[in-house]
Amino acid sequence: MTRVLVASGDGALAVRLGAAWEEDEGPEIHRLARTARLAHALRERGPWDLLVVSAADHPETLLAEAAVAAPEVRVVIAPADADGPVLRGLVEEKLAAIAPVRGRITAVIGVSGGAGRTTVALALADLVARGGERAAVVDASLQFGTVGAALVRPAMRTITDVLYDERGREQDAAIIAETLAELAACAITAEDGFAVLAAPHDPVEADRISPDQLTQVIAALAQSLDRVVVDTAAGLGAETLAVLDVADEVVIVATLDVPGMAALRTVDALLDQLGISATARHLLLNKELEGTGLPGRQAAQALDRQAVGVVPFDPEIVRARNHGRIATALPGPGADALRKALAAVAPAAAVAGGDRAPIARTAASRRLALPRTRPAVTGEGTPS
Repeated sequence: MTRVLVASGDGALAVRLGAAWEEDEGPEIHRLARTARLAHALRERGPWDLLVVSAADHPETLLAEAAVAAPEVRVVIAPADADGPVLRGLVEEKLAAIAPVRGRITAVIGVSGGAGRTTVALALADLVARGGERAAVVDASLQFGTVGAALVRPAMRTITDVLYDERGREQDAAIIAETLAELAACAITAEDGFAVLAAPHDPVEADRISPDQLTQVIAALAQSLDRVVVDTAAGLGAETLAVLDVADEVVIVATLDVPGMAALRTVDALLDQLGISATARHLLLNKELEGTGLPGRQAAQALDRQAVGVVPFDPEIVRARNHGRIATALPGPGADALRKALAAVAPAAAVAGGDRAPIARTAASRRLALPRTRPAVTGEGTPS
């Protein structure tokens, strides 16, 4: 939630600024009418993302107070006669300069059921964690997600736990952000090296989670982590399409059979419509089995596609899945091929295997918040 403090004796400045955005857009705007209390408001009513002062209010004095009370807060000096669009431009330009770097969102999709999406998603999270990234896996297969079943972890948190309380009431944004911050912190302490947000335990609960809620949670986690890997449902339902809208890249998992190859053309056409570039798509051909008459490399050539890798069917991968282990943590031809295939989306250090690299940043280096959903002009900034 972006918070802007407007310190001005002229109430019209805050009103013009608040009216510059359409409904359901823009930052949360607070007005401080008593500019003599600026230092107190900055220290006691924060944190603030931006301070706006009017050029008509002796800004030199206000800027000096702000530099002492809250040196981290950026400042915009608004021309006295500026209209809404001009004020909005000044604010958005300043906010863009201080916006936190968002982690990468990788969606793992399958053109058919049983393609191996969950195996690939967990393998990718394992590799990026070994490469030093702070990562999480989100199970966006809300009705029948299997990430929770694939890992042996006590009390795994679900997306329902994040969005609703034990009585089924929707949590407010602050509590959701706090819960996600705790989840992000688990990226370092978890035994597997990455955090997990599982699907609801009951498929009925999935009906309460909208695509917008799902993508807001994913985007919020990406503000605090280096990588969010999203395991999607089979097919291209509403939740998967919503995930693709916020994803930076897509791993397409396809099985080597005629239906899978045919569906791949449909998926490519859809990704074209969504504006996802070819360089952000990574095709992984899975479960190649000798003697079936459809070798992976030949299939990719027939589709005029470059696959990042062909993974053979390997009983060891199935055995790992049944024992709550991640495929890339085991030896074998399937695991080796999977590691090499994911080189396009995992760090080079991770592909080589070995212990996890040290984390380059601390959790405090980023700020976790849910996206702002409604503009507001309030008087909360004015100390009573």
